Amino acid sequence: MLIVVFMLITLGLTVSNYPVKGETDRCILDGRKYDVGETWNPTLQPLGTMPCVNCTCLQGGKVECKSEKCPRPDCPEPEHPPGQCCPICIDQVEEDNKNKEPQPGCKFDGEEYEDGEVFPSNKTGLRSTRDEQCVMCVCSKGHLLCHLKTCLPVKCKTLITTSDDCCPRCGEMYFQDELDYEDYLDSVLSDPIPKNVSKADCLAMGYKENSSSWHPVVGAFGEMKCITCRCLNGKVDCARETCLRDDQLPCKKPRLVPGDCCKTCNKRQKHRNKNRRKTKKRKNRKKKDKSKKKKRRKKQPTSSVGEITTGMRNKTKVYPCLAKKSDRFVYFEEKGDSMILAFNSPKDYKVEINTWTVKKGRLSEVVNTFMSRKDFLNKYSYLTVLGSTNKRRYKKLKKKLNKTLSRCKTKCRKRVVIKIVNKLKTKKDTYSGKCGDGGS
Repeated sequence: MLIVVFMLITLGLTVSNYPVKGETDRCILDGRKYDVGETWNPTLQPLGTMPCVNCTCLQGGKVECKSEKCPRPDCPEPEHPPGQCCPICIDQVEEDNKNKEPQPGCKFDGEEYEDGEVFPSNKTGLRSTRDEQCVMCVCSKGHLLCHLKTCLPVKCKTLITTSDDCCPRCGEMYFQDELDYEDYLDSVLSDPIPKNVSKADCLAMGYKENSSSWHPVVGAFGEMKCITCRCLNGKVDCARETCLRDDQLPCKKPRLVPGDCCKTCNKRQKHRNKNRRKTKKRKNRKKKDKSKKKKRRKKQPTSSVGEITTGMRNKTKVYPCLAKKSDRFVYFEEKGDSMILAFNSPKDYKVEINTWTVKKGRLSEVVNTFMSRKDFLNKYSYLTVLGSTNKRRYKKLKKKLNKTLSRCKTKCRKRVVIKIVNKLKTKKDTYSGKCGDGGS
């Protein structure tokens, strides 16, 4: 009982912790003003007054609400009088009914309804604003009160309608959901106490173990996904889940999945957004790479592994020199049916050469060889110098190449290698007649 009442307060009431401006001795709860010391039962639409909850206005404009604990009735079939919190025995109900004046009923659309009777109707002046809304009415002291009710989404094989609710229910779950709020309280109170119950456990929809958590279930409303309750040393603490705003989620159109509390982005939307970001980054990188290549072409000679002859009368030879914090040259050439990627490290006195055979845009064979720098400069004088790099970036590129090529196994597309090589951040080399790094 405690858990249901507490949860309903969390769902429907707004408690003001601040005093009314100019009125320090008054409180506000659900839009109504109360004096300090005043006690009342709050009203929660569409369920009406909550007799099991007592709220008190404290000094400073603070509202304190507590739920009433019901004793276990000493009879096999307790009754639940309208307007009262706790179930009592039948004899006591009959005595109370004798002392009370009978309340007038209501007449509507040719039907008669008793005081307190709740029923659905589509013949009122109320009009729903959404497809999932319907109209519920209650007879209260001769007056008919109607309101719009929003139906929760349900997933089941068969849907049925009942006389006490305008929202459809699952046919296979009808007998479980048929319990209204009062019946639910009775069922909780009449639950047998298990043998292994600790004092730290909680009584809420049966007995819950200490430190356990759950989503409460309220009669026809079903499981409340947005409310999480926890049992802590015999006390039940419930809190409403805080959902992120739509603009805080990583997708443009987040959706509410049936059964969940908050809107989420599905996997496709996440992948689309990630792919869009990646494509934007790739385009920006390509633009930067193109501009860098143009600058290189203007400022320095191209496509020479070893020496370059200047256009002066006294012909002088220039050689590529390693950039700062670099230890090897990078060469790459794509020509017809072959593709070559080479690394020349002056300190090692040998050059690593990776040669791929290309057939119809796919890599059919790869050969890895090593040769001396002198033989390399003589045999591969046509290769283009991309620039220079260091050992760390070289290892990273080799690791990525091996991993990517192992995935596609045989006949990988040549563009796979080209993409990886383009991502290698090479540094611009300088050209001189004599280099201290062994470029000559």
